[in-house]
Amino acid sequence: MAEIGVKATKTVDMTKGSIIRGMLIFLVPLLIGNLFQQAYSVVDSIIVGQIVGDAAFSAVGATGSSSFMILGFASGLTSGLAVLAAQYFGAKDAEGLRKSLATSILISAIATVVLTIVGVACIDPLLALTELGEEFYGYAKEYLFPIFLGLGATIFYNLFSNILRSLGDTRTPLYALILASLVNIGADYLFVGPFGMGTAGAAWATILSQFLSAAFCAFWLFWRYDYARIRKSEWKPDWKMWKDHARVSIPMAIQFSIVGIGLLMQQRGANMINAMYEASFAGSPDYYSGLYTTAYSVAGRIDGFSNCVILAIGTMMATYCGQNYGAADLPRIKKGLVRGTLMGISVCLLMAAVVIPLIPYLVMLFLSNVTPAIQDAVLLYLGIQLGCYSLLSTLYVFRSSIQGLGRSEITIIVSFVELTLRIIFSLVLAQYAGWMGLAFSNPIAWLGADLVLIPAMILIIRKFNREKEEGTFGLKKGKDEKKDLPEPVENA
Repeated sequence: MAEIGVKATKTVDMTKGSIIRGMLIFLVPLLIGNLFQQAYSVVDSIIVGQIVGDAAFSAVGATGSSSFMILGFASGLTSGLAVLAAQYFGAKDAEGLRKSLATSILISAIATVVLTIVGVACIDPLLALTELGEEFYGYAKEYLFPIFLGLGATIFYNLFSNILRSLGDTRTPLYALILASLVNIGADYLFVGPFGMGTAGAAWATILSQFLSAAFCAFWLFWRYDYARIRKSEWKPDWKMWKDHARVSIPMAIQFSIVGIGLLMQQRGANMINAMYEASFAGSPDYYSGLYTTAYSVAGRIDGFSNCVILAIGTMMATYCGQNYGAADLPRIKKGLVRGTLMGISVCLLMAAVVIPLIPYLVMLFLSNVTPAIQDAVLLYLGIQLGCYSLLSTLYVFRSSIQGLGRSEITIIVSFVELTLRIIFSLVLAQYAGWMGLAFSNPIAWLGADLVLIPAMILIIRKFNREKEEGTFGLKKGKDEKKDLPEPVENA
């Protein structure tokens, strides 16, 4: 086996050694990175809330659901592109890996142009769908314009960081995020404070940070991993390679957008509850303007931090299954599914016990004016979410594993099930059961998705069992196939 280059770095090879040890070594930097990534939007919200005001904070929070159809499409697309890189890495196919990288970069460039145009053009329609109050609308629009205009930085950061993780390198994206988060905090204070740029300043600080992250990850990928350096001939379009990448990445992009539609409907439900509250209680001594719109924004920020662990486990499982599919190791895939599921459920139980008592104190980080009503609303919503996180963890583990195995078309079906349940229950329960009803819409959607995902995985494994017997499972079709990637250090 020939090793390419002299600058190979220790990466986590999850195709060999202890499964749990490899997962944990991969997971810890990924989790820390997710926390820093959440810090981007949270710092934006905190600074905007403290300097510009609570209405601006609520508006920035509301843009999450408005923009996720487009940002989610970009995130899903780049995650899908990285699945192929993980599979070629697991198969030790350097030429296939380089062609995969070239294809992914070209697809991402096209996506940047298209999604930027669509995003900027759709700001008003997206905000209109949420029925956001007039006091929030201007702030939200001001924030979204730079976010969509700088979409290229977001896309290429996601692409290069996901590819690095697919090679088993979770440290480099972490270092990039730490650097970018520090820049983001400094730029936030500068742009929103002394420069007086308002919510737009927070958005430009985020784009600047993501641009630096993208540049750092790209530099490290092509400098440190010499077997990933794309040769001139490998930029030539390989239509089979494009078809393979589209088959995996486009369904994942659509799936993420479908999730975005569900979040948009939930935001609409929260705003609808808020409108009913405003009509009934305006003028009362305990009245809090924008109570449920603000509570939903605060809950979303805390929830984003809380499910960082679940998201990291999902990303880990996608890479784990992708590498082992490339290595054609079906027994190891089965063992990893069991361990990943148990790990996720255990973490969720621990997280609920730790986070729920802290919720009243966490609310005060985001708002300058905190009342018992806002604390109670956030506590009720998040208490229900955290109590049902095991359902979400199971969803992430099985969905990400299926994607890592290259069967992302199945997750579109699951996403439509999840979307349908979320829309029905977020709007219907919000109408008839109010705030508590809206809080239960997520767990109901997670349960519905699990009831589809688990049987789907069982069928996939049965199909793989037949392929294993026939010798057609994975990317490695024969024992004598040439390996030209350097052998990673076992669970480095």
